[in-house]
Amino acid sequence: MDIHSEDNLKFHADPERCKYGKVEYISSDPDVLSVIPDETDKLTCKLVSFDLEGTAQIQIRQVQKNGVSATVFVKVEDKSLIAELKEDAERVDQLIGQLDLNQLSYSDKSSVEECRTAYNALSDRALQYVTLESNLVRAENEIKKIEASYQKQAEAVADQVDAVGEVTLEKAQLIEQCRMAYDALNDEAKQFVTNLAVLEEAEEELDFCRSADELDQLILSIGEVTLEKEEAVMRVYSAYSRLPESAKKKVQRYGILTAAVGVINTLKADKAEAERQAEEARKLAELEEQRSTEENTGYGIVYWTPKGKSYHSRESCPTLSRSKTILSGSVSEAKNSGHGDPCNICAGGS
Repeated sequence: MDIHSEDNLKFHADPERCKYGKVEYISSDPDVLSVIPDETDKLTCKLVSFDLEGTAQIQIRQVQKNGVSATVFVKVEDKSLIAELKEDAERVDQLIGQLDLNQLSYSDKSSVEECRTAYNALSDRALQYVTLESNLVRAENEIKKIEASYQKQAEAVADQVDAVGEVTLEKAQLIEQCRMAYDALNDEAKQFVTNLAVLEEAEEELDFCRSADELDQLILSIGEVTLEKEEAVMRVYSAYSRLPESAKKKVQRYGILTAAVGVINTLKADKAEAERQAEEARKLAELEEQRSTEENTGYGIVYWTPKGKSYHSRESCPTLSRSKTILSGSVSEAKNSGHGDPCNICAGGS
């Protein structure tokens, strides 16, 4: 019976009970359903609802028989509300119906979760009208099964990565196997690998180890350090400088490299000093040759001071810088005037 309607209830007697007295109708819940006797027909009553859903028990009694002749259960419902509830339930059923249970994949997880969210949003009364709840449960179980499989695959890869430990060149194959195992997973299973960052760090560390090892081999190839190997030494040192700090720490022969650079610098300094001394000796030899020529020939201008004992080959000699009077002439004139000692700065004296 609709909550917003009225209805009639009438007593009917069978042939054995053709005689009857007054008939009474009694509602077990007057708040839900009220009984109003029909003044024109004592066997009939009017049932009136009061905007409250529920089920009322109507007892029908023949007064003279002093007992209940019949009992009727009347369900009072708000049919417009029920229609809305059914529409809500049908929308959820339509969502669930879109799931292909025979070809369900992990990519359908969001759709399954959407169905569950819509289902949970229904009121308790609306839930009773959902017909595909079992399909939703089946889909959820299938997603859980797929997820468990992916987690198992991902855990196996994660265990391989955890087994790497400290990265060395000897573990290169193990690290490469970890990468191959990870790449073999599909994109959905990869989401469950919790230590991908550890694998990526290990790969980077392995690159550092390889770079450091290559540099160590280059250092070893230098051999005995000579000036002829300066370019090779500096090329290796430049390669070292370009390495990341993490790779530099792994170079085992760095001390040999720095020692080689030190030897090169020492050899260059020794060579420069030897060249300087050779140049100085050459100049002194030229001066000596010039002085010897002048002594023998008496030619050439030299300089001296009245009170000094030496003669100078240059007027700009530092030892003459404070002299106010500077005389000049040939070497013979200098010697004859008592200034025959050659300056040990500019004239090759000793």
